[in-house]
Amino acid sequence: MITSTRFLTTRVEEIEDNGNIADSLAILLLDADTSFILSSFDSLYDISFEQQFYVRLIRSSPQGDNLTTRVWVDDDLKFMSQPADPRDSLQFIYNFRGPIGQDNTDL
Repeated sequence: MITSTRFLTTRVEEIEDNGNIADSLAILLLDADTSFILSSFDSLYDISFEQQFYVRLIRSSPQGDNLTTRVWVDDDLKFMSQPADPRDSLQFIYNFRGPIGQDNTDL
């Protein structure tokens, strides 16, 4: 698991093979922590200073429990999601100045 409260994001337009323009999010981590975790992981992160949070869960094996992300802000459940494919890794970005959202990425 990679976590950070110090990062920059920008939208990048990419042209797909079929000629369509796709919107992608580029992330520059300024500082990050990497941890090996086991399922049924629960942790609290202080975002009062940076007011943003990034997490990427990278599966070490395609087998095992599905990932579920639950986000509480001030004790209120604001977001809950699971990747459609249990083999997918999960990337989640929260910014106090914008909507809560995620970007699933199959590694």
